[in-house]
This record gives sequence, structure tokens and C-alpha cells, in this order.
Amino acid sequence: MGVRSTEPEKSVSQIVVWGCLALAVRRSPTSRAAFDAKAERLVSQYDSYEPLPGVHLDGRRSLGENLADLVGVTLALDALRLHAAETGMDMNARLDGFAAEQRFFLGWAQFWRTQTTEDALRRQSQNSYHSPARYRVNGVVRNLDAWYAAFHVGPDAALDRPPDERMVVW
Repeated sequence: MGVRSTEPEKSVSQIVVWGCLALAVRRSPTSRAAFDAKAERLVSQYDSYEPLPGVHLDGRRSLGENLADLVGVTLALDALRLHAAETGMDMNARLDGFAAEQRFFLGWAQFWRTQTTEDALRRQSQNSYHSPARYRVNGVVRNLDAWYAAFHVGPDAALDRPPDERMVVW
């Protein structure tokens, strides 16, 4: 079914339909309150990160970017899984010793690989809308059940976050 299409056979892209739905949901007071509560959880997570002794991230300042990273990686992983299902790609096939989802998460980490000085890290932690690279990577994966499963991360691991504390947007 089209969205206000003048010709029944031609419809507006389903992307537009879903985009309109997302806007409507966002404006619902109930949905907005639930989203705000989840956002506060993410703010608290990033506030707890301490890149340097006595220097904490500002989870509120970086919320938009942190949320975009989390949602983006979640959607990209969903797209990988959908592609695998549609093409018959073997997600367990190993390349250089890693299965597909492991390579996916390694790619995310490698994308953000960087070196920085202590002064630059301090400035970024206190003044930027972007979390430092290490926290863009670890802050995201610590919220994704798929990362725990891909690397068999257990409750004793340094990066473990208990399941009830993980942030799931949708």
C-alpha cells in the first residue's frame, strides 16, 4: 500500500513510511518518557567512565553521539544478519580465525583505533560532544548481547556489564 500515492501500483518508499512512524512514536508522551528513561541509563554509563584519574566523561554532553553509535552498530549488525540470511552466507565460516560477527565487532574497534596524548584525552573528555575512541567502542559493545556471545565474554571479564544494565534502544 502506498502513502498518498496518486497511482495505487506506485508507493512511496517503505523507508519513508518507517521514518514517519518513527516520528509519530517519538512524539507520543508514553514513548518519549520510555526513551528518556533509557537515555538516562546511557548518560549514567558514560558518566561512569574515567579515562584519566579524576576525569570523567560527560554522558549528557555526548549523549547524542553515544546513542547514534549504539543504534548505528545495532542496525549494522541487523543488516549483516539479514544479508547473511538472504544470501546464505555462513556466519560461522572463519576468516583469519574469526567468525562473521567477531569480524564485525573487530571492524568497529579497528575503525576507532587511535593514539592520543593525555592532554588531548583530557580536553576531549571534558569538552567534546564525542566520547574518546576507546569509549565509543567499549561503550557500545558492552551493551550488545551479540558481542558477549561472539567472544564468549563472561561475568568475570573486565568489560562485562550485567544483562539488566545493558541499554537496548529498540
